[in-house]
Amino acid sequence: VGISGSTVDGGGNGYGVHGWVNIPLVAHELALRVSAFDRLDPGFITNILTHQDNVNTTRVTGGAATLRFTPTARFDIDFHAFYQDIRNNSLSGADLNAQTLQPLEGRYEYSAFTNTNIDTSFLIGNLTATYRLDAGTLTDSTSYARYNSSQLFDYTPLYGPLLGFVSPAAVFGHIAPRMNKYTEELRFNSNRIGAFSVLGGLYYTYERDTYGFVMNGVDGLNGAPLPVPLFDLLTGDTTNHYDEYAAYGDVTWHFASRWDATVGVRESHNSQSGTTSGGGLLAGGAGTSRSRSANSDTTYLATVKWRPVADLTAYLRAASGYRPGGPQFSAAAGVPSSFGPDTVWDYEAGAKGAWLDGRLSADADVYRMNWHNIQLNALVNGLTVTGNGGNAHSQGVEFQGQYAPVNGLVLSVN
Repeated sequence: VGISGSTVDGGGNGYGVHGWVNIPLVAHELALRVSAFDRLDPGFITNILTHQDNVNTTRVTGGAATLRFTPTARFDIDFHAFYQDIRNNSLSGADLNAQTLQPLEGRYEYSAFTNTNIDTSFLIGNLTATYRLDAGTLTDSTSYARYNSSQLFDYTPLYGPLLGFVSPAAVFGHIAPRMNKYTEELRFNSNRIGAFSVLGGLYYTYERDTYGFVMNGVDGLNGAPLPVPLFDLLTGDTTNHYDEYAAYGDVTWHFASRWDATVGVRESHNSQSGTTSGGGLLAGGAGTSRSRSANSDTTYLATVKWRPVADLTAYLRAASGYRPGGPQFSAAAGVPSSFGPDTVWDYEAGAKGAWLDGRLSADADVYRMNWHNIQLNALVNGLTVTGNGGNAHSQGVEFQGQYAPVNGLVLSVN
């Protein structure tokens, strides 16, 4: 168990509590590890309109659990779960004069009818089963992830003047992004079969995202709705789905005692669909748009390794990468129905070695990446959407080294 405390000059006080325990449930077969934490980060910002101090306090709570089951020497099952909740009572910002960039109020002050509350939670779980055969290792991995967020903003400075609002009339916005994602992977990694070894697998993922948005005209002092149509200013709901199937395989040829060559290929297909609906006074009426997209791609890799001595490896590598395109979730005129994928090829040469019984080690490489049809934000009729730009490349040199001249002293350079 650990306990900590903190304080901010001119602000509040905070604390932290964390603990963990390892529990052997069945000797040599079943064990459990559980951890939990609770932390309060103190605030230092004042909302002068609501007369609240230290409004940017953040509380973070969560925990994790890992369960390992080894019924036989060949078979393992691992379960891992992690949860975290982050509650931001407000943002850590002050109002500024747009011309001078000096604070409009005090140095750590802003003025808003409501604080920017953001409550976000994450849940991640994974179940992995590993079975060691005489020919190699078979692994099945199943994962689930969930993301929920609720965010409240005061949009009065942006939209109040547009609507002719006079204090205490205010504009409050509520945003609620959510994500659920499921992933399944089955792979086999063989032992040496003569001069060859293989790695192959199947992959599937499904994701469902929703994004809700509501903006209302209210009495800033008590949150009471303004008369119709000033209450229902803007609403929007977006739901999209993503499916991907893939198969991959690598073959490594150990063609000499000090040489290996690996080639691999991955074939993938994805489909996406989305629906966006909205309405309200600022939208000029209700509307719904639907969009779909589908992409397929094949990626490759090729690597040659050379080990001139036991603790030195040199290599050449070329590999391609791929990011799916997707549908556009906008019904505005002139916006394309989808954007395309972007791809990259990476070429690399490097070496990794260790000397002096491991007290001296170094890694170095040179690389060049060629990127095509880059996915970028684009402006279409004043709206920001995702589009495809041109091409780019990145190239450079990397080096990292470490030396331990005596026990207890390590010198590193990067």
